[in-house]
Amino acid sequence: MAEAAERDHRQRTGWGRVCLTVTGSLQRPAYDPFAGEEWQRTVACPECGTSTGLTLEALDDVTVAICPPADACGRAWLADDVFSASQIRQMHHLKLHGETMTTPDRHRVAVILVPDMDGDSRALQDDPTPDPEIDDPYTWWAINSSAVVRQHTPPLVVAMGWARGLLAWSLPHDGEIYEHLYPPAGGSALDAHMTQVVLALALHEAAWQEEQHDFGKLSLEAAMAELEGDRAARLRGVRPLGLGNDGGRLRLSDITRLEAASNQHWQLWCRLAGEVLAGHSQQERLSRVKDERGSTFPPTKRTATHPVLLARRSSSLPGADLDFTWYQDHHLPS
Repeated sequence: MAEAAERDHRQRTGWGRVCLTVTGSLQRPAYDPFAGEEWQRTVACPECGTSTGLTLEALDDVTVAICPPADACGRAWLADDVFSASQIRQMHHLKLHGETMTTPDRHRVAVILVPDMDGDSRALQDDPTPDPEIDDPYTWWAINSSAVVRQHTPPLVVAMGWARGLLAWSLPHDGEIYEHLYPPAGGSALDAHMTQVVLALALHEAAWQEEQHDFGKLSLEAAMAELEGDRAARLRGVRPLGLGNDGGRLRLSDITRLEAASNQHWQLWCRLAGEVLAGHSQQERLSRVKDERGSTFPPTKRTATHPVLLARRSSSLPGADLDFTWYQDHHLPS
């Protein structure tokens, strides 16, 4: 009850607050559609014209710019057209780590906020089927799935790559996920890791249940269903068989965590994994509406009901390729 009350309170006050003060001036891209020209425009206070020492504040998905009150007017104004909340959180991450504070792409995540589990053992569960029958349904599905991406890449490895990419997008975009899973904001690296694991298991199980070999053609809604009710309870005991020496099984440390976790922790990981998928689904549906009408309106029946395929989100995820090696060392055959 206390957790529910806290969430209700935070929904009203906002999540993921980040303040970023810039000593110099801020530049943002500007584009003239008639002349077809693009240039950099200096961001300035609309009240007094001050362009240095501005503070950018991100809260939920809203950005506010604040003029320095000490030597200027101190006015605050909505600045979503200048920088998105996601960009502010990514720039804040760069500043925290002493890196050059460049402006990330507005539409594609460029800075990875997903924390690593330093020192975590990468040892995998032993292969439970050292000599699988080729006509075994799971083995047949796994072999065909591995061939879609590249030879000998087990389905769980592919699912882990997608899970990491999806979370990498959600962390700067979703204030609640940011606070729960980003350590500098008070989040837990362990919860971030296990949210990825649970998310990957949901993707893996949805693909297996639908006999879908190409994860890109898997709907987000199918994966979300694996995180609810009886399916979620069953998901906790799922142990992918993998592909022999090519891996594709859970780490021993993660199996221990899944078995030892309290129901509260398990429900948290499922909820956050579900919110990651829901956020991507909502963003894709809004993009569809923009494509149809040129601006954001409530989704039409078609855009609201048509499934969102995983591949549709790839252009928003970091990098050109998904990282299929973060969970296990995966060496391609020469």
